[in-house]
Amino acid sequence: MLTQLHIKNYAIIDTLDIQWPSDFIAITGETGAGKSIMIGALQFVLGARTDAKVLRNAEEKCVVEVCFDIPLSLQEKITASIDIDDPKQIIIRREILPNGKSRTFINDTPALVTDINQIAPMLISIHQQFDHLDIIDPLFQLTSLDAFAELQTEVKKYQTQFKQYEQLKRNKKELQELHIKAQQEQDFLQFQWEELQQIDLKENEFGTLEEELKIASKSEEILNISIIFKFRQTDKIIMTILIMSIYFYIYTKNIIKSISYFFNYY
Repeated sequence: MLTQLHIKNYAIIDTLDIQWPSDFIAITGETGAGKSIMIGALQFVLGARTDAKVLRNAEEKCVVEVCFDIPLSLQEKITASIDIDDPKQIIIRREILPNGKSRTFINDTPALVTDINQIAPMLISIHQQFDHLDIIDPLFQLTSLDAFAELQTEVKKYQTQFKQYEQLKRNKKELQELHIKAQQEQDFLQFQWEELQQIDLKENEFGTLEEELKIASKSEEILNISIIFKFRQTDKIIMTILIMSIYFYIYTKNIIKSISYFFNYY
């Protein structure tokens, strides 16, 4: 249980020391008196994030410290979560320096905020407005039921086995995909083998086939060359006909001139 709270240089609080008795306690006050600030300081020392803006005096460090007396039923769980020599009493202290950096201590030993986050839910429960809506969260319901039935050990075993089961499922899926891929490759190789069997290759026929393949691969080039050759042959014929026509025209014209001259002369 929480036995002491010390706050220094936090928000509007200069220094505050509270000794908590074991009985029921209610803190009351007007709006702005600092009730929420005190809860905020308590959340900070239990792992919440903050910065240098909470410093009342920006030139001095802020210190928040809490002390818990740990019942025997929780001591084993706490020692299983963090490395601590004496779990009977836990003193947590967090400091914010003027440069914004923070330091954390558990029983005067430097610690990590993650260490506090691991044990804070075992030490205190801060219930705020609307927190009662957690009861409709299925995960919260299961966690509460497991805690009430003290099934944490069985739950851990189940979680470990379930992770192993999920990993085995992934391994099975990968093997199935590899099998399908191998089967597809086998079918393709079988198809190629059957095609080769149908071709019925003869000895030393591979070279002949290679030559035919080369010719077939250049068939388009050969076709283009033959078309050009045909056009060239046609051009020669046309040119010959054209030259002969010119010669015939000149020859005929000369004959006509000669005949005309003959008649005019005689």
